[in-house]
Amino acid sequence: MAHADCAGYTGIWYVLRENQTTAGMAFTVVDPSLDLRSLDFTHAAVVTGKSVQHTRIGFRIDTTIYPQ
Repeated sequence: MAHADCAGYTGIWYVLRENQTTAGMAFTVVDPSLDLRSLDFTHAAVVTGKSVQHTRIGFRIDTTIYPQ
């Protein structure tokens, strides 16, 4: 199934029986999102958009995008 097949139809999609009753949840469609945060591991702080020196820096990616 391509992303275009679900465009405009976000939410829970259900499996239907032949008599059109719900057999259960099939999958959930969400709008793609990507969030990248810079982290200061030395001071346990989020430093996205800030200038830092002499500290251990890392990053975290939160997304609803999954490879196929």
